[in-house]
Amino acid sequence: MRIVVIGGSKFAGLHLTRELVSRGHEVSVVNRGQTAKELPAGVGRIIADRKDPAALAARVAEAGPWDAVYDCIAYRPAESAPLIQAIWADLPDARRTLKHFVHISTGSVYAKTDYLPLKEHFPRSADEPGTYGSDKKLIEDLLFAAHEKEGLPVTMLRPGYIYGPDNPIYRESYFFDRVRRGRPVLIPGNGLIITQFVYVDDLAQALSLVLGNREAVGEAFNIAGEYGCNLDHYAQLIGEAVGRPADIRHYDPQAAGLSPDEMRKAFPYKWREHTLRDTTKIRQILGYREKHTLKEGLAEAYRWYVEHWPVKGEPDFTLDDRILASGAVR
Repeated sequence: MRIVVIGGSKFAGLHLTRELVSRGHEVSVVNRGQTAKELPAGVGRIIADRKDPAALAARVAEAGPWDAVYDCIAYRPAESAPLIQAIWADLPDARRTLKHFVHISTGSVYAKTDYLPLKEHFPRSADEPGTYGSDKKLIEDLLFAAHEKEGLPVTMLRPGYIYGPDNPIYRESYFFDRVRRGRPVLIPGNGLIITQFVYVDDLAQALSLVLGNREAVGEAFNIAGEYGCNLDHYAQLIGEAVGRPADIRHYDPQAAGLSPDEMRKAFPYKWREHTLRDTTKIRQILGYREKHTLKEGLAEAYRWYVEHWPVKGEPDFTLDDRILASGAVR
């Protein structure tokens, strides 16, 4: 297939590009031309900036026709609307060669609920406009409407926390920084909140399984590890990856005097609500099976961190020290 990956040179998009190339597809990526990361041999480049959605859409359409489009970096409806028009809605039926439009959405689209695990048909975000989950939900609405009205062959994947090599977000590296230096790992609450993670190459595999599967069209899929784990266990696995036990300590953020903004900097995951999502649908329809346990994936992530983590010098542990000095740690 002839495929374009929008945002195909960083983290999830980069690993997807590698997966598609390994499966023999002809792949091009859309980026700003600023990423130094080397792409697989033979991958084409389309230079465009998501800050100008209309120009990006035009460049993608001009470089077509495409059998599949993967959009890895759409965060607002205004970024997706011109693309839908350019590659599908504005074309006559004879030029609609696209077989799959695959959008990486997020598990954050779901509304809060007392029922777990979350299933794909559960109510979606009722957050205020402009929040991450709300904007992603609006993109989903846009794409589903295009499917229903115009026949756009759309599929959406809703990942949990993505982790692994090339991750630029300060998540697993937050823990590596502390365990490697023998510092306490400060977990708000009691450490028993359950969440799920998906290894970046497993996500890439799942995305590639959409191709050629007509049952996937018009559908959304949760994608995460089959099992969740609590935050304490996650920190313990981090310790195993690093090769030294994690010194886990719990605390009450309110007692520590942390503002909401400070709390977002003090810990990289949700710590007050479980995020357990059902993955039966993606296993049944796409035949997805993860190839990496969380323990194995964190070991790979740590190997990458040791060689490539971009932060130079000592990390900033100011908030950690403040929490430790507050008397809120137990």
